[in-house]
Amino acid sequence: MKVIILDDSKEDRDIIHHYLSKYNNNIDIQLSKNFKEAEILLKENNFDAIFLDLNLPKSEGIETVKKMQEILNNYNKNTSIIVLTGIHNYKIGKQSLKLGASDFLIKDENNYNDINRALNFATYSNHLPDRKQTLENIPF
Repeated sequence: MKVIILDDSKEDRDIIHHYLSKYNNNIDIQLSKNFKEAEILLKENNFDAIFLDLNLPKSEGIETVKKMQEILNNYNKNTSIIVLTGIHNYKIGKQSLKLGASDFLIKDENNYNDINRALNFATYSNHLPDRKQTLENIPF
C-alpha cells in the first residue's frame, strides 16, 4: 500500500507517519509539505490514499479538497482522500465528503485506531469492481 501525507506541519506529518508505520510494516509512506511536492509524487506513482491537511500554503478549507480532486483528475488517479484538519468544524467535513473525500479526521481528536480505520475504509473500495459496471454485466 502507498500513501501520501500532505501537511505543512512537520509535527502533524510525523504523528500520522508514526501511526501508519505502527499499523503496517509494508506501507510505503511519502511525505509532502505542499501541493507541488504532492503533485510530483502523484504524477510519477500510483497511491492508494492521501492524508490531506485542509489548510496549506496557498489553499484553505474546502478549496484544498477541490484542488486535490483536480490534481487527481488530471492524472486519472483513483486515490482516496482522507481529510485532516485542526478546525473543529463538521460542516467542512460534510462538504469534503460531498466532494468525494473518503473520510474526515480532526487532528487533535484522532488516534492510532482512527487513522487506520480511515485508511482501511478509504482503500477498501479501491479494490472492488465498479458497481455500475458489475450491475451492467449481470444478465436479468
